Amino acid sequence: MNSGLHVYILGSHNRKKLLYQLLRGRATEQDLIDYYGKENIVSITGSRGWGFAEDTFGYHKGSAPVTEPRLMLQVEFASKDYGMQHDLIELHYLKSML
Repeated sequence: MNSGLHVYILGSHNRKKLLYQLLRGRATEQDLIDYYGKENIVSITGSRGWGFAEDTFGYHKGSAPVTEPRLMLQVEFASKDYGMQHDLIELHYLKSML
């Protein structure tokens, strides 16, 4: 609980207010609680080596670690990134790393 637990809002991946879509993730925490209900906000924790998968179109966040550090590995799979990641690397940079 003190090493930066992950928080997800159930149902937020397929039900968003138009305003929230226009704000692109900039709704306040209280707005989200009022709209989705506190009962739909879940904390995801696990022991070392434990993993989970989520639909990242839903509202989610990582809490700041309090007493223990957090190490996270994120693997993303998608057939299209919809221009969201902006992580394209020019080929000549990749060749210099080899």
